[in-house]
Amino acid sequence: MPSVRTVPSALSKPRRQRKLNSAGRPASRLRRRLGGLLLIPTLAVPLIAAVSMSSTAAADVPLFSNRPVESADFAETTWNDAWDFSNSTDILLDRGPSMNISAARIAGGNLSYTIGTKGAYISPLWAGYPGSLYAGRDGALAANQINASVYTHVHLHAYASALTSAGILWFRQDGQKAQGGMSIRLQPGWHDYDLTIKNSFHGGQPWAGRIHGLRIITSSHHTTRIAVDFMRLYQPSAAATVSWRSPNGRPATLFWATGTGRPTTATATGGPVLIAGKPATASGNTATRVNLGGYPGGTTFYAVSAGRVVPYSGVPMAARPNIVVDSPSAAGCGDWATRYLGRPWTFTSARTSLTSAGNAALRYGSALSGTNTGPIRNDPHINLKVGGGIDGRVYHRLTIVEGYDGAFNLANAAGGGTMARVMWTIAGKTIYSQTNDLLTYSGKRSITVNLAMPTATLTEPDGAQRYAFASPHRVTALRWDPNEDPGARHWRVYSVRLAADCATRTTFAVTWHDLAFARGATATVLAYRGAKTYVLGTVAEKAGANSFTVNSRRLPVGAYNIRIIGHNGGAAAGYIGGSTLAIVR
Repeated sequence: MPSVRTVPSALSKPRRQRKLNSAGRPASRLRRRLGGLLLIPTLAVPLIAAVSMSSTAAADVPLFSNRPVESADFAETTWNDAWDFSNSTDILLDRGPSMNISAARIAGGNLSYTIGTKGAYISPLWAGYPGSLYAGRDGALAANQINASVYTHVHLHAYASALTSAGILWFRQDGQKAQGGMSIRLQPGWHDYDLTIKNSFHGGQPWAGRIHGLRIITSSHHTTRIAVDFMRLYQPSAAATVSWRSPNGRPATLFWATGTGRPTTATATGGPVLIAGKPATASGNTATRVNLGGYPGGTTFYAVSAGRVVPYSGVPMAARPNIVVDSPSAAGCGDWATRYLGRPWTFTSARTSLTSAGNAALRYGSALSGTNTGPIRNDPHINLKVGGGIDGRVYHRLTIVEGYDGAFNLANAAGGGTMARVMWTIAGKTIYSQTNDLLTYSGKRSITVNLAMPTATLTEPDGAQRYAFASPHRVTALRWDPNEDPGARHWRVYSVRLAADCATRTTFAVTWHDLAFARGATATVLAYRGAKTYVLGTVAEKAGANSFTVNSRRLPVGAYNIRIIGHNGGAAAGYIGGSTLAIVR
């Protein structure tokens, strides 16, 4: 395995004192869990061929024996959101999930950043911090882990301003343990890298089992600008493999583009299709087979030849359905505050939604705005109104939309402490039970937590008391602690919603939208529990919102997972709702 050097980190910090704060909770254990997490191999790797094409005339023709169909992609299948760097949720750029990068931004459909002479990395799949409450896209959650036997290939369309050693690094256990990796060398300019994933590090772990974390690592002798247009971790399929011929009998090279222009050189949005690192070429009547599974749906392919242009259309890649199940979702159904207080928790004044607050100067409006103050400045908190109490067995799906000024930082110093937690009491208890650390990365973010998860998973192991939120005893207090910054951190809470699992005695409207909607598409709605599956019906899809009414009389009493399988003529793909749907009588 390559030699490893430890990267000094601003995340590393001394332990807190073991004194309790005003809620009787101990110091966060994350400050004792960061050692050894930020390791970057020093790379010495072989050259992998990539090609930059000079301009030629374009031949815009029907090329293929059959229309290619997009292969299944991990990020798109798992989150309905491919690593195309079109939005800030595609990757965490905070220090920790990334390291030794600067001037990082997502803009124009690209992720770009600068590296220096230290080893650097970004994490398309960040496993999360060991010991925290895993949430969101943390790879430590089983639902977010990569099945290495399914997703066996990686395709990267990337730019480097200079020749750069790089690699793909993976972890098969939490805490960035059981590490394996493979080497790449990024050539200057825009290039495609389409590779079978296989460990090439001495002593490294194979690409096998469940993958908890994934990094792109880089090492350079000079300041270098890196950009990534897209990354696809994909499952090869026969539908993405086609035969093609030269359109006019002259030598031709296969090019791709995601924009409107026909490419003749490698750019941010197109370039030559590579086979084993070499351009895909054809001449005469010789058919050439090529796997296009690494490209996203909607990519158009062209033959570029020095000969005359044959005036026909390029060939677009058929996209797989990409269905977002809107309900039932992980956020649940209904809203406790609206039902029992007569209005949702809002923050227009001190009277509307809060019973008390501490260690914070608050301003009210469309959002709640706070600044940490004394006497215990690293313990700001707000207590929400709970009326006569909450039945946590019914209402336990909590979604908080929050944000703050400044950078993500876990240090026990001013500007640090960017972790939150939810706290509660139940009838008969005066000491709070509390969730484990909730990492709050930078930017405006939505955090959804199922407070009915097992108490041993949900709560802080070092808490003064640990008891369930969902229990026969009513919840008598509900508190949000936005951070543990000992400085004057400024933060916001935009909304708080406590919802129930979706349930019906009569009918329920399953709703979804298809991000890859195609005319003529259909969707089949299924309900399953254990080994038993019920096909509820098939409907024609439409652009935008879709709905299917589930009649409870067609299903026995119980909790079901809802699965929607989309068919668009060229491909089929299934997606599951984020929570169960309960049939009750």
